[in-house]
Amino acid sequence: MTPTMNSVTVTTYRMRPPGRASPFAAGTRCGRRRSVPAMLRPAERAGNYLTGKARAPARRAAVRPRSSWSIMPAPVQVPDMNQYPLREQRKQRSREALLRSASKLFACKGFKATTLEEVAEGAGLHVQTLYRHFPNKAELAAAIDRVYFDRFRKAFQARDTDTLTFWRGWVETAARRLTRDGGAAYRRGLENFYTQPSLSGTYLKTWNQYEEILAEGLREDFGRLPPERSNLPMLVACMLWAGNRRAAFEWAQAKGKRDLAADCVAVVDTVIEAFGQYVRPGR
Repeated sequence: MTPTMNSVTVTTYRMRPPGRASPFAAGTRCGRRRSVPAMLRPAERAGNYLTGKARAPARRAAVRPRSSWSIMPAPVQVPDMNQYPLREQRKQRSREALLRSASKLFACKGFKATTLEEVAEGAGLHVQTLYRHFPNKAELAAAIDRVYFDRFRKAFQARDTDTLTFWRGWVETAARRLTRDGGAAYRRGLENFYTQPSLSGTYLKTWNQYEEILAEGLREDFGRLPPERSNLPMLVACMLWAGNRRAAFEWAQAKGKRDLAADCVAVVDTVIEAFGQYVRPGR
């Protein structure tokens, strides 16, 4: 007579991926049935619980997770770093084209009469591209002035002489270049500054940087000064810059009938005569 054993069955439920239909009919409580002895005896879970002999676990084939509910991370797209220099080059070319267009239009039509749409059209770009570089027309005009400042700063850092001598040659060369064709464009730019209050603040930021660079060079030229003369480099720098700006203003008031280069050089010569003695020998 074959012995029997009463076993209690326990119903367990498996989670199924979303979107996969249940293999059981609706309304039934069916699941995988497992006997109590098989659950209580882990060593014999896969074998015969009466004989105690366990079967070797079956090898399972690798299952590729479904893409709709897989927990594996999606592949990350690594950006190509070689594309960034090209992008920056395109942005720089667009900026330079906008500055050239604005400089030409400001000189021909004036700052007030020029629209940003005309500047973008002259550069062959959309006006929204212009706004990505310059938020308003005043910043665009100030950017043109900073182009000249950047040229001055690079030349000043590469100078092989003292600050006063370098500044004398710089203003003379710049004045002759700006008035070579009569100076109409430069004169219009000066009129824009004195007639448009919105430009004054943006221009002054750049002009202050001229004074700071000149003062830094003069400190190196003058060397150690007594405490009562420690502010002399900045004072001389302000005299150089303000004298140059005053000469340009008087030239514009005279409608270009004065010699701008000669007036600018005369200002520097006056400063050199008064403060050239503080320059250390060999500078």
